[in-house]
Amino acid sequence: MLTKLSAISLLFLSLILSLYTGTALAQGHSSLKELRWLKGADEEKFKMIEKQFSDISISMARIGYRYNELYFAGLDENWIFAIC
Repeated sequence: MLTKLSAISLLFLSLILSLYTGTALAQGHSSLKELRWLKGADEEKFKMIEKQFSDISISMARIGYRYNELYFAGLDENWIFAIC
């Protein structure tokens, strides 16, 4: 079941990606290099990447904490704590 779901997800992702690139090229972009979100000098790019990764790591730590609390609340059948 998991492999069928993975195959469907991959198919959907490739469809979205091809629609996005087709739309971008139809709008007059000569190449996909113009669509890159990371612009500027190398130092500016590195600062932007560092900011993105730090934001993601904070979010992932919070999600991990919440998942851990939810997991143990479920094991204890403490449904009030699990939904709060």
